[in-house]
Amino acid sequence: MQICLVFFLLLNVLPTFSIEWSSEYINGRKYLLNRNKRADGAINQILEKHLPLGRVFNALYLQMELNDKKIDGSDVVAGVLNLKDKASLEKLVSLNVDGVADELKAVEQAVQAVPNGIRQIAEVEAIADKYKFVLEINNTMREALVKARNQDNIPNIILEKPDIIAIELLSENRAETVLNAIKTFESAQAFDETLFKALITAIEDCQTLLNNLPNDVHILKHDLDKSLDVLVSGIEDATSVYEKKEAFKQLTDYLLKSDIELKKIESLKTIQSTETIKFVNAAVPSLGEALQQPSNVSIVAAFSSKLHFSGVHNDFKAIWLKEILNEGRELKQLESFLETFDTLANGTVRLEEIGKIIFNLDNLNNLDDYLDFFNSVEKFKLFSQSTNMNIFEPCLNYSNVKKPDRLKDMKGLSLKLEEIFKIIPNIEKILDGKTDLESIAITMSTHKPGPTAVRAHNFDKWKTGPVIAGMKKFFEGINEFCGSLKQNKSFVDDFKSVIEAAPQIKEVLYWISNITLAEKECDPVFQLDVESLRKINDVPNIVYGMRSRNHTKKTQNFIENIPKLKSSLRTFNTAIAQAQPNNPSNGKNNVSPSAKPPRGKPKRETKTIKDLKLKRQSLLGVAFATRSLEQMKRIEEKSSDFQTVFLKGEDAVKAISKVKNAEKKSKLEAVWKDFPNFKKDLESFITSNSKAVASLKYVPEKNLKDVGNVYMNITVFKFSRHAELREMRETMRYFDNPIPSLIDALASIEELLAMDWGLVHTNFQKVPNSLIGLQNDFLEFFRVEKKVEPNTKEKAKGGLNLFLLIGVGLGVLVLIAIIVLVILYCVFVYDSDLKKSPPEEPDYSPPEEKFFEFTYMQVQDARLEMNKRDKKYIGNTPLFNAVIRDDWPAAEKMIKQGVVLDATCAGPLCRTVLFEAVLKQKQSFCKKLLKAAADQTICDATGDDPDTWTDRFNMTDLFQYFYDERKLKAPPRIVPSVKRYWKVLVLDKSCFKFYKKKKLPKRIKNHITWGYNEDMDLDSFSHIVLPNEYVKKDVTLLLDEKDFLTFQLLGCWANLMSVKWLNALANKEIHEKAMNRDFEYYVMHTEYRGNHHERTVFKQKTSIHKLQPRLLMNVAVTLLPTKLPYWKDQTKELKALVEQFGGELPKEVIMDDDDNCPLPYYSMDIDNLSSQNRCWVLKFEDSKVNPEWKKWPDRCTVSDIQLLFECIARWKVLEHSNAIVAPEEIAREPEIVPGTDGKSKMVSTQKPASKPAGKSQFKNLKERKSKMVKKIEKRS
Repeated sequence: MQICLVFFLLLNVLPTFSIEWSSEYINGRKYLLNRNKRADGAINQILEKHLPLGRVFNALYLQMELNDKKIDGSDVVAGVLNLKDKASLEKLVSLNVDGVADELKAVEQAVQAVPNGIRQIAEVEAIADKYKFVLEINNTMREALVKARNQDNIPNIILEKPDIIAIELLSENRAETVLNAIKTFESAQAFDETLFKALITAIEDCQTLLNNLPNDVHILKHDLDKSLDVLVSGIEDATSVYEKKEAFKQLTDYLLKSDIELKKIESLKTIQSTETIKFVNAAVPSLGEALQQPSNVSIVAAFSSKLHFSGVHNDFKAIWLKEILNEGRELKQLESFLETFDTLANGTVRLEEIGKIIFNLDNLNNLDDYLDFFNSVEKFKLFSQSTNMNIFEPCLNYSNVKKPDRLKDMKGLSLKLEEIFKIIPNIEKILDGKTDLESIAITMSTHKPGPTAVRAHNFDKWKTGPVIAGMKKFFEGINEFCGSLKQNKSFVDDFKSVIEAAPQIKEVLYWISNITLAEKECDPVFQLDVESLRKINDVPNIVYGMRSRNHTKKTQNFIENIPKLKSSLRTFNTAIAQAQPNNPSNGKNNVSPSAKPPRGKPKRETKTIKDLKLKRQSLLGVAFATRSLEQMKRIEEKSSDFQTVFLKGEDAVKAISKVKNAEKKSKLEAVWKDFPNFKKDLESFITSNSKAVASLKYVPEKNLKDVGNVYMNITVFKFSRHAELREMRETMRYFDNPIPSLIDALASIEELLAMDWGLVHTNFQKVPNSLIGLQNDFLEFFRVEKKVEPNTKEKAKGGLNLFLLIGVGLGVLVLIAIIVLVILYCVFVYDSDLKKSPPEEPDYSPPEEKFFEFTYMQVQDARLEMNKRDKKYIGNTPLFNAVIRDDWPAAEKMIKQGVVLDATCAGPLCRTVLFEAVLKQKQSFCKKLLKAAADQTICDATGDDPDTWTDRFNMTDLFQYFYDERKLKAPPRIVPSVKRYWKVLVLDKSCFKFYKKKKLPKRIKNHITWGYNEDMDLDSFSHIVLPNEYVKKDVTLLLDEKDFLTFQLLGCWANLMSVKWLNALANKEIHEKAMNRDFEYYVMHTEYRGNHHERTVFKQKTSIHKLQPRLLMNVAVTLLPTKLPYWKDQTKELKALVEQFGGELPKEVIMDDDDNCPLPYYSMDIDNLSSQNRCWVLKFEDSKVNPEWKKWPDRCTVSDIQLLFECIARWKVLEHSNAIVAPEEIAREPEIVPGTDGKSKMVSTQKPASKPAGKSQFKNLKERKSKMVKKIEKRS
């Protein structure tokens, strides 16, 4: 009866713990998951056995080396942290950090004082373009301007304008003029007052000439060394400067704006960073050296995979290890030799925690960024000290200076003055030759008649008298002299024009004096260092980077942990030294070999670790081989990261040409110039690795020799370009727009490729012989010595007592088993949280800005009431309806709430809110949408996007501005403040250990459904955890047309997750992070028929929650009947799949017409032409196809059913003529038409079926497009 009760209890309790049992009978969909089950590779089975073996060998090696004092604790720590060597570790921890923390606080205050919103210091390219006009003004020009404005170089007759009246009389022979006047007066018949006055005037002019000419010549003589040439030269240079005034004005505007921005970052001038710079300059090379891969095999090669030393004790208990080393017997004696390992295990945990904080690439990058920051700050300080922005305005602003009108006349005046000054010496010479000039002038005054000396009554007498005869004789005597003084009329005219131009010349002088650029005070204008300005232009970005990426906090953390590591390392070394068996201070006494064992115990020969005659390098070589094999597996698992490097690396190479900073650009070019060859080498390495892994076969191993056979034939391709990989990652910060996915991928694969793969290959060749030697050594060590029989008690009398003893023992065992099972159920299965209400979900907090692309999948906007369509799939959102009814306040409120802006509405028109706002000519609202990150490139059903219509409504500048801004940096969307929706489906509950369920966080535990059945609505779930059979390397969904569930999962609303996410949720240390950053565990890509398709899952899920058209929008699919067993049974699922992805299922084949046929949304190209028909006829192998359909390739696509799956797998509507699933076409029969000669003839109407899809494959599409546009305009 008791036995029956026990069995009854066992039958009711045991199924609880058999996840396999419950999975087979409870999970009704199990057959779906196992139908295409993919077995794990042989490498997993091999590593499951070999990794513990490697750790045990590594542990023995370490213990032997520590005992012999060949290594110490620092060597072990350097190995655990994967550092170059002990010296690099000790070098870093010895760095002086005094005073650095205080300086960092000041740095942080200065950084925080810089206001937000500074994009750049200056428009450097514009400044450089305008500053070249300043540089065109050389010193020669400036000196010419200075001379031109110097009045000492200008003749005094212009500046002072003295009374020079004689020069103007030189145009005639004044003596001859008097003689002519006398002759005229004498010839008169009667007295003429006019003639008499003319005679007096002629005498006065002659008298004036002779009296004043010497003085005038004397005045002019002082100006002979002066000219207007200097002025003319200055005018040319001044004109050259003045013509640049617009460029100067723009330059000063740019510089004034720059000055404003520079003042915003003035807090950086206060930074005093002497100790910090000294520390960082020492830390960067030290940390970089430490992080270099060791040149030799690491002494802890087998412990580099996150397994602490304490785990070795469990490895010794492995059954396979006992069999392989000691024929199945215990390894306790071998394990007992590891006397130092408990100390290692305890000490390395703390040291590894601190060490990982210090020794990581992020710190190296952080310190490099700090150096860049300090360099930029120093450049900023130097620029501020050497450049005075305030000097440019007074030196370059000529907007209020008016240019004189007659500048062109100045050169002519200069030539005239030059000619005048050439004649003056001749006149002076003539005057100097006439010594009696003064007496002539006096005598001449006596010959001048008075004004009333002649009248009518004495006219006849006077003109024949001696007075006029004497006058005549006098002037005839000086006639020759006066004739020598006569000059050309042009001379006198030129002199007059020069004298009269004096005001204009003064005006020119004033104008030149206002060209202040020539002044010495303006020398700093010519010393502007544009390159220095360019170098500090990204200081705001560097500051924002310091702030956003918490550089100071990270550096403080780095600095704070260096003394901690130093102290812990010292303590650890002391503990290791004291733990050595030959150390008298450790309190352990070695057992004497002669000591007798306790009575009654078996006696064996007592052995020490010195009796373990093992080749240490062989132990380490095997440990390194197991680690290398694990790394090869990890390389296979990182295929998505390698693909990211290949694809995004090409994008990075293309982006180098767009980098504005010349210094950064040159650094990028130096590192990335050989990327194509690097890519080829890396691809060859990955291919070689994949072949090596695929060639492994698992064969049960009975001894170490069998273990060695695994490594004998592994071929490793040597990869020696890992240094370039590091440089690529380090230079990513120099891009104007770094690629986060590429940075993560490079960091992910860097450690793997940094191994010395040549050394790996050599070691693989040595391992088989090493293991044979080790096998012999272990056999010798475990050789059993002769035993001494222990004392025993007398045997129990009577067989009955023996059976009674056995029965009681069995009963006790059964009772213990039941108790244990109940305890296990309470500990591992029973979960009281399931009966409690889950904690309140906090409001959604978006991740960092660079991960904003995942917010649609995290928030799952399509589920929110604020985005709910009024009709399924093609209805309007509340925001679109508000715009339609011109309710702009409501629309703006919705924008601020974070509604989806890019939803396509208006039924088959597929218009966005932005498109509708453009058509309504609401420019202000368009601006608000664009600021809120509305996408201006989403097209409508005709292929037009909002930009197409902006010209018509004068919005081109607005849209172009935001388009250019997006090229620099995409604006983050406004994320709604909502609680996240959690409803998780674990497709196959056997993929997760039952005892881990209660470790799941309370927020999500009650929202999980374990196991799938066909009645479930996949769209209702927020997350679906896929079993390993459906996923490749945690990130790729494996699609199979023989398993429609895979395609249904791709098309549903839920995010697809790997099992890795559940394991992360069960880890209390990271489960909150795993929930908040669940995008790190998303299945992102697809693989179908061996072809990898990047980010297909991401595109599909994001389009759903952005409310974008589904993939097969405006595609009408006709599925032809089939008798094939599988496809005949799947007709219903096929039709559901077409509808799930937005396709239509017409009752009959309706070929496209040229007038009213809507085109497939996702096949529109940039010219608004479709590369695919709306009408699809999909057939199976036995389907009967109407030949008429094949005759019209421009109206109907006849193709294999494979076309549907290939399009979905790629999330792309394939072109009509594609190499993946080619359409079926036949030539149409020729039509009979009447000829011009009255006879009928046949004309082929077949259109070329092989015309490239990128061009106009259908000749009537443009006309069709035009008609569609007219209809849409009419509706709108």
